[in-house]
Amino acid sequence: MVAVGGERRGPWVRHDSEVVHVNPWYSVRRDRVTRPDGTPGEYFTVVNEPAVFVVAIDGDDRVVLVRLYRYTSGTWSLEVPAGRTDGEDPLVAARRELAEEAGLAASTWRHLGVLHPANGLLAEDNHVFLATGLSDVGLDRAEMAAEGIDQVRRVPRAEAWSLVVDATITDTQTVAALALADQALDRRRQR
Repeated sequence: MVAVGGERRGPWVRHDSEVVHVNPWYSVRRDRVTRPDGTPGEYFTVVNEPAVFVVAIDGDDRVVLVRLYRYTSGTWSLEVPAGRTDGEDPLVAARRELAEEAGLAASTWRHLGVLHPANGLLAEDNHVFLATGLSDVGLDRAEMAAEGIDQVRRVPRAEAWSLVVDATITDTQTVAALALADQALDRRRQR
């Protein structure tokens, strides 16, 4: 247990903190707190290293999506290439994830921002990148199988939103990354 001596976090006060679970993917921290209303309590946070999400757009304005099985939801999920930074600079990790998951490289990269998914439970920075000028570097089928990826698709950007509406795309980080990319691309066209 780490005593933090009444550290203010906005209207909350954290008195001490303890990591109660660690595994290779994340840890769980329990904080003893005083809530904004003055009552004592505990707050549990899942802590994860930063992740990257790559919205790769080809010359025909198609977005690259991968389909993989998500054990947690028990469903197939259509998502932008993504993954943990594994201690790397986020851009280095984004380049690696695009190559590993989609067999692609990009000549132009733009950092679109940082998102905080499930920020009532999860402490994780999600770096979103726009990748253009795509070239094929070859799919590593063994790497894809290890990730549970069974398809790489290119979908017209406008059609991607139809896939969100009809619940084919349900991954919230993918939805948010697509929205950031659309805003960036639409601003570029307006100039």
